[in-house]
Amino acid sequence: MLTVRIMTEADVPAVSAVRVTGWQAAYAGIVPQTFLDAMTVEADAQQRRQHLARSKEGPTTTNLVAVDAHGVRYRRALCTPTAAS
Repeated sequence: MLTVRIMTEADVPAVSAVRVTGWQAAYAGIVPQTFLDAMTVEADAQQRRQHLARSKEGPTTTNLVAVDAHGVRYRRALCTPTAAS
């Protein structure tokens, strides 16, 4: 069964692995291969941690993950509109 829940710090390595391998597979032949080859799970995880920390500062983004018995399968950030000043 697939469960969708709010992403936690513990999800970051799995989310980064999904993002990097997904980009490398989906954009091969479209994006320069040197860019794709330079992508690392570690660098993406650092960015995900920063993004997750910023999302805790204000209610503009909700980071979700879809999880099944095998682990994280997908991650999505949903942006919440803010009131105009």
